[in-house]
Formats: sequence, C-alpha cells, structure tokens
Amino acid sequence: MDLKTQILALTIPIYFCLGRYDFNCPATLVADYYESLMAPVKELIWFEESAHLPCWEEPQTFNVLLIEKLKPERHSETLK
Repeated sequence: MDLKTQILALTIPIYFCLGRYDFNCPATLVADYYESLMAPVKELIWFEESAHLPCWEEPQTFNVLLIEKLKPERHSETLK
C-alpha cells in the first residue's frame, strides 16, 4: 500500500501519533507521508515513552490528547 499515491488529500483534520521507540512503523515513513498530505489541519505528535501503541503505553497522555484535539469547537471554523 502506498498512501502517498492513494490518499493525497483529506477534508478532515488528521493527527499522527508516533511512539519514539516504534520499530514496526518507521517514523521516517510517517513523516514523509505527513509532508506530502494535504489536510485542513494536520499534526505529527510524538509520544516520548512509547513504541507502537501509545494509547496503551501512555494512556493518560493519549486520553488528554484526544480530549484536546477532538473538542468540537476546536475545528468548527476550520472545516466550514
């Protein structure tokens, strides 16, 4: 699968959560795709104490991130 050729743009916000110690999905691949992807809001978010599963390895940090990033009022103007 080559996301750079299959999904060039999104009309929704997108967040990439990367574990600093993830060896299953190399960060260089994600960063390369991130740079080429067009989206109204996009962000690369590093989890410094995680590998492949930040939601389980840093659950409190991950949950706070979800609440912060997914608040309805955060993107209401961006998506109009």
